Amino acid sequence: MENKIKNKLIIALLAIVVILSSIIAYMIMTRKEHLNTLTGTVIVSTKNYVIVSSEDEDYLIYNVINDTYDIGDKLEIRYKEKNIDKSESPYSVKTESIKLIQKVENDNEEESTTKNEIDSLKKPTNEDVSIPPTNKPSQGEDYKQPADKEVLGYFEKLKNEFDSSTIKDSIKDGFTTVVDFLFYGEMIGGNTFKELSDNAKLKVLEMALYFDEKIEKYFPGYKESISTSSSKVYTTIKNEIVSTYLNIATKVCEKDEELCKNAKRGFYTIKKNFGLTWSLIKEIAGDGISNLKNWYEIWSGK
Repeated sequence: MENKIKNKLIIALLAIVVILSSIIAYMIMTRKEHLNTLTGTVIVSTKNYVIVSSEDEDYLIYNVINDTYDIGDKLEIRYKEKNIDKSESPYSVKTESIKLIQKVENDNEEESTTKNEIDSLKKPTNEDVSIPPTNKPSQGEDYKQPADKEVLGYFEKLKNEFDSSTIKDSIKDGFTTVVDFLFYGEMIGGNTFKELSDNAKLKVLEMALYFDEKIEKYFPGYKESISTSSSKVYTTIKNEIVSTYLNIATKVCEKDEELCKNAKRGFYTIKKNFGLTWSLIKEIAGDGISNLKNWYEIWSGK
């Protein structure tokens, strides 16, 4: 008798488990098929995709082939939960429908210069970033200009000092030398930053980020102290390095396919090693939102 009761209880429990599992599975499937709605402003627009910024996140929308949107347009996007990939930044979304809810006014579309662009004109790197047309073959991985070898040698030597088991105060001088070389027109071994090949420029910028991170670690507050006692600014160097790298990478991608691939690989390493986020890239772009399209191409490696 007792065995019969136990068997009935087991069967009942199994039935409950099956029913609950079915309900949970149904709810998950329903949730995945449920249409979500988001509204946002277009911050990047191409013929193949747009990036939309909402209050809480940015979304990369691929299936926009039938429409052309301008930066500043406001869109309403409907999508299924199963069609959003939150492992990427910005989130990647395949939409069910896109509706234009507000068209941007075009009167101010062609501004002569943004605030960020005006600031950049005052910096020595503005001249350095411009890359004139050339008939030389791709630079690839080689550093052929005389300035490259000397400057990279200095950077490698400084890196060894940063990596030494005994950190000396002298590396602080090396750090300021690097910053002054990159952004204030100073020389290393009689060479200026603009004399370097494009490949070497990208390499020294990547190494400069490493130096900046180490200075923050070993000498916290040092950049603030030298900024207050000098007309030069050292506290925003990380942002300046990233911005300069992205601008140079954008330029070389317009003229040199092989070097473009190298630049994108280099930036992938930078992202990974220094924890760069898409939100930081947007912050650096600031008012110069027109930069974001080209910067996203470098950021994503596309």
